[in-house]
Amino acid sequence: MLAVAEAGVYDLTRQIDYDENTIFQSVRRIHDIGRARQHRPATGGDALQRPFFMFVSLSHTSDPYLTTQEYWDRYNHDEIDMPKVIPDADDDSEGLQQLCFLLPTTIEMTDVVPFGCAC
Repeated sequence: MLAVAEAGVYDLTRQIDYDENTIFQSVRRIHDIGRARQHRPATGGDALQRPFFMFVSLSHTSDPYLTTQEYWDRYNHDEIDMPKVIPDADDDSEGLQQLCFLLPTTIEMTDVVPFGCAC
């Protein structure tokens, strides 16, 4: 949660740099495919004439606490309400007891891990 503590405006971070390069390379590849399709006549079974799918993964969108001035200035900070503070667990001992009752006390490890399980 260091990003939350250091939230604010940055000229450049490793994540911003990675994402900008990823976007640049993705757009460049789309242009390359478009140019190749334009200058190459279609032939039977030509890979350039078939539809394609491009999956582009960005890292910074998942944790946008560090941003550039351009995006920071898009919001009027006076119009954004501060989040409400949740009481400490000590103040809600009954709710904490209910939560602990629902959590498993032991976890059995097996050789079979169900698909999608992060066990």
